[in-house]
Amino acid sequence: YINGLSCTTCAPIANTIPFNGNSNTNVLPDTNNKLVTMQGNLPANISWRVSEAYPPVVQHANGCHSRGTCVGVSSGSTPATGTNVNAVISSANNSGLRAIYEVKDSNSKNQLVSSGVPASSVMVVPTINSNHFSVYNCSADPQSCANLP
Repeated sequence: YINGLSCTTCAPIANTIPFNGNSNTNVLPDTNNKLVTMQGNLPANISWRVSEAYPPVVQHANGCHSRGTCVGVSSGSTPATGTNVNAVISSANNSGLRAIYEVKDSNSKNQLVSSGVPASSVMVVPTINSNHFSVYNCSADPQSCANLP
């Protein structure tokens, strides 16, 4: 998949954005600006960190990871309640990004939807390592967002 990487303008994410220790911390400058805005919009009680940026450590189904237009986001120590998941989704939306919470099974999705998270913001991806957000910059990469729920 390394041959498919194509982000010649990617640059390091702002040092104010929390990371998970992954050294691959680059994105498109527009994505970076929106992540900074997203961070500013998040309630203080929400813990989060970028767990994967560009270049990706593994191959992903969505090509945004190889173009620097999306990031993986872990909720850190914040429990994934409906209220907290909705807060991240809202903050991303208000920043010009689109956050989808990825879960391993339909039971997890159903629990979140039952607690008020829109079904279109939760996706079952059985192959993921753990539940997390994928945060997309759809204005910079509409192709990556075309098949999202």
